[in-house]
Amino acid sequence: MAAPAPPASPAGPWPAGPAPLVLDEPVDRWFSRPLARGVVWLLAKTPITANQCTALSAVVGVASGVALGLADGVLFTALTAAFLVLDCCDGQLARMGRGGGLLGRAVDGVGDYLTAISIHLGLLAWLVPLHGWALAVPSVVAAGASMSWGALLLDRYKRRYKGEVEDAQAVEAAMARETGWRRAVLALLVPYFKRLANERPVADLVAYQRHARLPTRLFLLCGHTTHVTAWSVLALLDMPLAYAFAAVVPFNLLALVAWLLQRRAERAASA
Repeated sequence: MAAPAPPASPAGPWPAGPAPLVLDEPVDRWFSRPLARGVVWLLAKTPITANQCTALSAVVGVASGVALGLADGVLFTALTAAFLVLDCCDGQLARMGRGGGLLGRAVDGVGDYLTAISIHLGLLAWLVPLHGWALAVPSVVAAGASMSWGALLLDRYKRRYKGEVEDAQAVEAAMARETGWRRAVLALLVPYFKRLANERPVADLVAYQRHARLPTRLFLLCGHTTHVTAWSVLALLDMPLAYAFAAVVPFNLLALVAWLLQRRAERAASA
């Protein structure tokens, strides 16, 4: 059974064109997506599929972690920029009928996780010679937890703002049709979809969107893209430990403020 379409509202749905400011991370809107459109124009002339583009972005993302481990801030920044652009290409290719779907979402998630693990290991390799294991390990663990929390909050509240409903049965049906690595990758979506399916749906989406616009925009500043952009700037400045501090303190404070405003918005929307 297909998931029901989100209710129509003044803010959505958004079938084409750039996403509203309240749903797009600033770096994606002004940098990654405009460049991705040019790259997709070139990829459209080739047989490359959305999932193959996702795999390529994951390879580039892992390579950026290697560059970080070599303390090469310039190479890390260049590879990170390439990763962000390619990470926006797969969705555009999917909308052209070049793959995607539930399998594409699962592959994209795996690629993002591999990239995140790689760059945090790279940060650890850079920090250990400078500050020792005693400071490097907790700094990297705290930075990774902060990025994960910010990305989780952003994903959750973007979907709620759009009124999206996930269907765990659709993933299980897709798994039944697949074998091998495709089935294994799809299995990763099942717990995620079940968790989202258990969340209480928004009763009045229009009212909710009106009250939740500000916190949703703040969550956009806590996402993975904003984290790695700040990381790139500090890597260029040869300040790897400063990123760990930024991820743990300013980013978490911003996420906390957004979460508190979100709770107030939900109460106001349900009043």
